Amino acid sequence: MGNLADRFGGKQPGELIQVRDWNGLIDGIEAIETALTARVAALETQVDSLGSRLGGIETTVDLLLGQARRVSLSTGRVGYAIGELAEITARVADVRSNSLDLADEATRPWVDFVSSWGHLRPVSGFRSIAGTGDRTLSVQVNAQGEAKVLLRAEHAEGFAQEAEGHVSTTLTTVLPATNRSVLSTILEASTPMEADLRGAFQVMSREYDRIDAVNVRDYVDTYFVRNPTRVVGKLPPITHETWRDYRSTVLAFLKGDSDPSTAEPGQGVCSIQVTFRDWIGPWLNLDYLPKAKDIAKDYGTLFQNNVGKDFAETTNKFKDRFAERIKDKGVIGRHRDYQAAYFALDDLPGQAGGPKFVGDAARSVKGAIGLQQTLESSEVTFGAPAEQIGLQALTLMAVQADEGASAAREEVSRTREDQRKLREDLTREDGPISSLSKTVGTFSERIEKIDRSVTNKADQTFVTGLFNLPR
Repeated sequence: MGNLADRFGGKQPGELIQVRDWNGLIDGIEAIETALTARVAALETQVDSLGSRLGGIETTVDLLLGQARRVSLSTGRVGYAIGELAEITARVADVRSNSLDLADEATRPWVDFVSSWGHLRPVSGFRSIAGTGDRTLSVQVNAQGEAKVLLRAEHAEGFAQEAEGHVSTTLTTVLPATNRSVLSTILEASTPMEADLRGAFQVMSREYDRIDAVNVRDYVDTYFVRNPTRVVGKLPPITHETWRDYRSTVLAFLKGDSDPSTAEPGQGVCSIQVTFRDWIGPWLNLDYLPKAKDIAKDYGTLFQNNVGKDFAETTNKFKDRFAERIKDKGVIGRHRDYQAAYFALDDLPGQAGGPKFVGDAARSVKGAIGLQQTLESSEVTFGAPAEQIGLQALTLMAVQADEGASAAREEVSRTREDQRKLREDLTREDGPISSLSKTVGTFSERIEKIDRSVTNKADQTFVTGLFNLPR
């Protein structure tokens, strides 16, 4: 249109359009029309070609969209306490988040769950295939398009689900002072000290010491044995001014079936982070183990009331009474009582004011307790109960050593007595030494007589010879 404007434009009002200008304008418009028609025809050809191609692409896209799936992960909350089970749900839908037709169980897809920390357990009602070490778990989705797993803390491997359930239930105990559960208090407290001041740890201490709380006691004991530095500390020393949270990343991979030989690409992937709060270490160090000094007074009274007549009797009575007190306690309970007994035995000799063997017995039992503590880990780690082997063995050795020393002292005493009697027998007036002395005296007198006789005889011979006297 720029060329036409230059040729025929620029007219002024009242100026006539000449015939040649009009005809030229018409010719230009026809030329443009012809060009446009040609271009439109070419575009129509291209559009037809694109339409055909788009039809194939649409078919392919529809096929892909029909096969593609979307998987999402969710859980009740992101924060849990050690001892709880976190239920993780995977939901499967199409790419538009529409529900799938999963009426045919044989065609339902599977979800592979993988955890970076902790162990996975199946949920009742779902078909599942466990992996080595419980780090992975394959679960088939149900008719509602869901697949579920349970995530538990790392150190709880080998525990039955019932035992974990008891621990989780105990954490729901309500604190009368705050009307909040132990669990809520632990998860909401900014620091372990805050949870301790609110009474959460005291509840767990009472529960642990309850005789029939076997599952709770075993669960905590396992933590203690498998994580000793989290309790007794290391260099540099561990403090419990802040919480220690373990974060686990759980991945979910959606696939068509559970057959590992199927060369089918994954249909969807998703991840979620779940945090477990470690309350056991702070509880032990802030509430349970420090009470050893309080119960040391009871042990002091117990030992003072069982002082025997000698070292052996006192050692055995100390050992027996102490063994009775700890026989039904867990590993941590015994550990606390060992510390309490140490404190009591340290103070015992001065308090008792008795004979020296009381202090010797106290030191012997302390050594036996130390040996017993070194054997405690075998009770949970290897499944072989320690059964107070160290306590029994070392006290028995001490008693036997004392009995051996006593026997040796008696033997020396008897030997000395025998020597005294022998000396008296030898030195009495009618004894062998006196008789021998008398015999030697008599024999000496006889020798002297003989000697005098010989001398006299010799003198007589000498004189006779000197003077040539006749004999």
